[in-house]
Amino acid sequence: MTQADLDLLHDFVADRITAEAFPRLESLLRASSDARRALRGLMAVEEGLEEMAAAHLSARYFGTRAGQPQVQDTRPKSALSNLGDGFAAMVGFLLSPAGLRRIGLPLAAVVVGILIVSAAWRGLQSKARPALPPGVLAQIVALSDPVWADEGQPRHEGDRLQMGGLLMLERGLAEIVFACGATVVLEGPAMFEVRDASTGRLDRGRLTATLDRPTAAFAVHTPSAVVTDRGTQFGVDVDATGKTAVRVFQGIVELAVLATLGGAESLQLSAGDAGEVDAAGRIARIDAVAPKKFVMSVPKPVKPPPKPPLPFAWDQTRAVTIYRDSFEGSGPLDGTAATGRGGVGEAKWIAPADGWLLDPETKSLKVTATGAAFLPFRPEPGHLYRLSVTMQVVEGGIGWAALGFSTATNTRLATLDHAWMLQRHEAKAQANLAYKGPQMAGELSRGDRLTGRQTRTVVLDTTGPRWKAFFMVSDEVVGQCVYDQPPADIANVAISVFPNTVALLREFSFQSIHMIR
Repeated sequence: MTQADLDLLHDFVADRITAEAFPRLESLLRASSDARRALRGLMAVEEGLEEMAAAHLSARYFGTRAGQPQVQDTRPKSALSNLGDGFAAMVGFLLSPAGLRRIGLPLAAVVVGILIVSAAWRGLQSKARPALPPGVLAQIVALSDPVWADEGQPRHEGDRLQMGGLLMLERGLAEIVFACGATVVLEGPAMFEVRDASTGRLDRGRLTATLDRPTAAFAVHTPSAVVTDRGTQFGVDVDATGKTAVRVFQGIVELAVLATLGGAESLQLSAGDAGEVDAAGRIARIDAVAPKKFVMSVPKPVKPPPKPPLPFAWDQTRAVTIYRDSFEGSGPLDGTAATGRGGVGEAKWIAPADGWLLDPETKSLKVTATGAAFLPFRPEPGHLYRLSVTMQVVEGGIGWAALGFSTATNTRLATLDHAWMLQRHEAKAQANLAYKGPQMAGELSRGDRLTGRQTRTVVLDTTGPRWKAFFMVSDEVVGQCVYDQPPADIANVAISVFPNTVALLREFSFQSIHMIR
């Protein structure tokens, strides 16, 4: 057996063998018992190292079950046994008289070293996921923005799948690991079923399958075909008619017509090849499907950066609620108090008589007329005040709803007087802004473009000689300002709505903390 023969065997185990070289490999294995013995040794080494890596990862990620004794895992022993057998077979051949006569002692030593390093590296770099617990056929190991068609059976990362386990993915990606070592990336819209530990069925949609173990096998059934591989990577696409298209990225795959269609034809596809079987069972080679059509892996979720600390020391356990109004109920807001709706605050709202109604259908204050509504409030030094409301502007274009502080109770005007912020129905052309003073004076350069249902908050800090205001959306500061002279003329907290705008307001809250300095 020559060095070229050894290279050919190693290329086969490493999934690098080409379609042109495959017939030479078959001829070599038929003619040479030494080659067959060497191949068995290589494959045993490969499998042993992969099993060791999988067992290590399994122990790391799955551990032992609660209530069970921590006995030593038997998989590493089995892997070591396979590894030893493989090395014994391969090294035994290389250092045998027959092997030494063919390649010589120096070359035999080099080849053994290469085999050890290369097999160890491949085992450590294996794409195989941790081994599944006994009895589990498959498991979902990763998801990316999934939307499930069957609302009764939403799937989650970590779900174990048994025979008949069905995934109806409307959108997004799902990665499934099979007990045989295969990894399937399913791309919605798709319907996929787990058949057994090494078989799945794709009724519609697209998947990419990867199997790193050359001694294992994995098959994908479709309405018209069966796709079988033994250590490779391929993509399958099934359309609405049941036509199956297959693209091979690595290794060799067999594409066969489903037996129930009455055909017995099949194609052997190598890396770069593509084939299809239509709904009538007609099989043919086709131009390769663009690789970009198939997703090879589920992207890892990006961890959002930590939010910066708030520029003020708000401690909710010390907060005193001045007003809290859910706006649930019915009838006009004007002249009613939050306590009448189970809230906090005896003061009655001063609001427009028309177009400011409590709406039981939306459980909100529905505002369809311009103006503002007020509750009395006088700020005192040494406090933090937190004013918030959940708002949703449903009509009005660049029209807006707002909250903040006011000096007077003019129910006809939408603009407020101090430390106020607004949210528009549409914020693409103009951002949602915050203002320091009256009539949109002191516009802050920083704004946001968030629309829909948002909780907006204004914090007034009166703890220092120069009062400050902070403007927030969902507890994230989007702007702030400083008053050289405290706005001591504040007399109300207020909410307002611009002309020709419809807004739904919910969960109004006003709290304070007396800060000790």
